[in-house]
Amino acid sequence: MNPKLLSSLSLIFTFILVLLGAIGMLITFLFLWSSDVRDIAGAGLGFVAGAVMLGSGVVALAILSRVPRGDAVVSNPQ
Repeated sequence: MNPKLLSSLSLIFTFILVLLGAIGMLITFLFLWSSDVRDIAGAGLGFVAGAVMLGSGVVALAILSRVPRGDAVVSNPQ
C-alpha cells in the first residue's frame, strides 16, 4: 500500500474513533442519572470505555499529525 494512502486512512479511522468515543460517553452519561444501581454500573463501564476510545484517538491523532523532521519549515531571521 501507498504510505500516503495508509496515513490518510489511519487519520480517517482515528477521527471516527474519537467521534464514536465521544458519542458513547454522551449516551451513557444519560444513564448515570438513573436511580437503579444496575443502570449506574452499566453506564459507568460504558463511560469509561468511551473515555478510553476518546483518549486513545486523541493520542493517535497527535502521533499521526507529526511533521517529519526533514519536511519541517524553519524560518531563520538572520
